[in-house]
Amino acid sequence: MKKVIMFISVQILFCLAAFSQSADKVSQLIQSQKVTYGQVSYLSAVSLGLAQNDSTEAEAIDLLRRAGILSNDIPAQKEINYANTAWILVNTFKANGSLWLKMFPSPRYAFKLLKAQGIISSAADPHQIPAGRDILNMFTDGMSFYQQKNAHNME
Repeated sequence: MKKVIMFISVQILFCLAAFSQSADKVSQLIQSQKVTYGQVSYLSAVSLGLAQNDSTEAEAIDLLRRAGILSNDIPAQKEINYANTAWILVNTFKANGSLWLKMFPSPRYAFKLLKAQGIISSAADPHQIPAGRDILNMFTDGMSFYQQKNAHNME
């Protein structure tokens, strides 16, 4: 009986450590004035189910590269602009609806699509580097927008 209780206790501690790792990364993201490729890649890889909560930002970038979302090795600490963030988001949410994006898949048209859908602020510039709060808002707005859109299409 003691072994069972000890095993369950260890499992609970392991789970708490894993979730605290994720919460720490989100807290760091919110406090960031300039977001990096690693931070955005981590959110994307976790939401796609490619990475675990305890994955590093470098591992997340590698996973997105292998998934075809990122084209080359990018340092995790390199700052990311709105256009490249939009490219990652469009691929994360498998967004469609833009003829230009289908014809010319690029960060420029991904940015225009998400801006038109209200996921990116209308005041945002594609070359501007977003803050952590902006990224978190974009992810949550994108998730709710595309979940509603996909639910509506299934009806």
